[in-house]
Amino acid sequence: MSLIPLRLWTRKKGIWHSIANMHTNMASYDAAVLDGKLLVTKGWFWPFYVVPRGQIYDPKTDHWENMPDGLREGWTGSSAMIYGHLFVVTEHERTKLKVYDPNNDSWRLTKKKIGFYGFFGSLCFF
Repeated sequence: MSLIPLRLWTRKKGIWHSIANMHTNMASYDAAVLDGKLLVTKGWFWPFYVVPRGQIYDPKTDHWENMPDGLREGWTGSSAMIYGHLFVVTEHERTKLKVYDPNNDSWRLTKKKIGFYGFFGSLCFF
């Protein structure tokens, strides 16, 4: 259960309202929005000292569920959403960029290497 109450901003109404609590606490997390759902992962700093945790929030049902194994285990760096695709700058493979395939619950490395280290934070483009 979350340590603090979770709130969602409703842009059309211009208000915050309470949402369901997560099934687990998160710290050192990253988040992204994919297919209208909020993805939240913890423990993405490599090397993992604990198994990463992840939750998915569906605002239509006000419900949290566990993240699929492939998504959770492959989210090994900072993320960015670009044109509906979740990209991660992976910190354990010489700063390579990889993209998530939700149909197969898997990740694939792109051919592009990123030329810097220690990238932190996340970006969401809508």
